[in-house]
Parts: sequence; C-alpha cells; structure tokens
Amino acid sequence: MNLVFDTSILSCFSRANDLEQLELLTGYADRRVTTRAVIDELRQGMSDYPKLAMVEEQSWLQHVSVDGLDELRLFAEFSRRLVDSKNRNIGEASALAWAKKHDGTFLSDDQTAIVLAKEKGIEYRRTLALVADGVCRKTISQTEAGALVDELIDGGAHFPCRGGSEFLAWANIRGLFDRIPQL
Repeated sequence: MNLVFDTSILSCFSRANDLEQLELLTGYADRRVTTRAVIDELRQGMSDYPKLAMVEEQSWLQHVSVDGLDELRLFAEFSRRLVDSKNRNIGEASALAWAKKHDGTFLSDDQTAIVLAKEKGIEYRRTLALVADGVCRKTISQTEAGALVDELIDGGAHFPCRGGSEFLAWANIRGLFDRIPQL
C-alpha cells in the first residue's frame, strides 16, 4: 500500500512536533511518499513555521517526482481544478496525480482536494481518520489518540471536534471505529 502525503497533514503534525506519531500511525504502509511540490510548499512556510523543516529530515518519508507522462497528464488535469491564480494547491495536484497513477491513498485535510479525490476514485484519508485507524489497529490507545488530537489542535490544526475529549465520541458517531483498516 502506498500512502501519499499532502502538505496539510505533514504541516499539521510537524507544527505540533508530532511527526514521530505520524510515522507510527502510518507504519503499516509499504511506501510513504510525498511529492517535491509538497516539500516546496512546506519550504515556503518555514519562515512563519520553522518546525516545517523537520519534514525533510524524516527518513521514513520518500520524496518522489511527478514527471512521467501519465503523471504529468494527471497533474495538468488536477491543476486545472485545484491551482488558483496565486499558484496555491500545486502540492495537492501533484500528490493526487501520484496517488492516481500509483494506486496510492491520498492523505489530506484539504476539502477541495478530497472532493476531487472522491470524484476520480482515489482512496483518501484525513488526519482524524488516521488517528481513528491507529486506535483500530491498536497502534495507539484511545487515551493517546485524544492527547494527540489535543496536541495537533494546539499546533494550529482545525478539526470538526473541539478536542481530544470529544474526538472518541465524534469518531464513533461517524463509524470510524466500525471498520477494520487494511493492513
């Protein structure tokens, strides 16, 4: 299984100083990758958020290019839908293109990119789903999951639940604990 990281999830975990937890939560994957465009987006934010520099230091995260003909065609298609006049969302377009070409799971909290992933039949996961998957896999306990959600919020993440104390009930209502994640 290939997991393809977008800027949003990497930023969320690095700003909270929790990249080690992200590595643990995704350790079941055959490959964990991000695109060079995502790395470039993170570099642009380092002056405001120096912790983003930690992403490039992660040995478990492979940096891939989107430069094959099929990947470039997909990137162009996704860019038309996602990239704005200020050239935002290039990372999302590149990660989606790589995920589509390599049958990867797209990891993002960007709503517009998630809508496109659904439309194009690309499997996706959001941050809170990754945390719930970790509980289901027994990678982390429910208590650790709640604490992690609080840390991510303290780092600047915005979630539909107000904190770790609400996370378990929120995830349960949405059936995130009812499925067994693929191994």
